[in-house]
Amino acid sequence: MTKLEAIRLLLGSNHYEYKPNRYCSSRVYTLAHGEYEQPDYHIRKIRGKDEYEIYMRVYYLPGTFTNQTNHVLTQEELWLLKENINE
Repeated sequence: MTKLEAIRLLLGSNHYEYKPNRYCSSRVYTLAHGEYEQPDYHIRKIRGKDEYEIYMRVYYLPGTFTNQTNHVLTQEELWLLKENINE
């Protein structure tokens, strides 16, 4: 995926850029147990390739159990973002 495709995907699926290269959902977000902020998304270049990936970072309070970890979005998660594009 190119950087422009990743930006269009995030902006088209109700995300907004709140800092340079950092995006979060503009919808109402309910915090999970131990979470203190909604996850945000970064567009990162894949080392050694001319491609980019979307990385999701989740913020939790120390000492709480979590279900989600920081990770690169899977093909299924990318497909779900594409399904939510508002055109």
